[in-house]
Amino acid sequence: MVKSIFDCEGYVGKDHIKIQSVNKTGMKQVNKLLKEFDIKANSYQYYPKNPNWNTNHILTINKKSDRLKYYNYVGFNHFLKYKKLKETLKIYK
Repeated sequence: MVKSIFDCEGYVGKDHIKIQSVNKTGMKQVNKLLKEFDIKANSYQYYPKNPNWNTNHILTINKKSDRLKYYNYVGFNHFLKYKKLKETLKIYK
């Protein structure tokens, strides 16, 4: 389940992996699943200026050691995200 959510909603940056959603309950469940792999994720909320828009719930995996655990235990099916994560972790295989 975690892999498919990150494949669809995930973003791989130079020093983090991030997902965001308006589904607060779903994000709590994703964070709980990440903890089962001993992956620590930070949780944030973003409140848009427009009051008609929903609050965004954001999870980020920042530490390199946690991103490496994500790479080893979860990974991506999405080739470009997998490749970018591999490059940011400097894994050459």
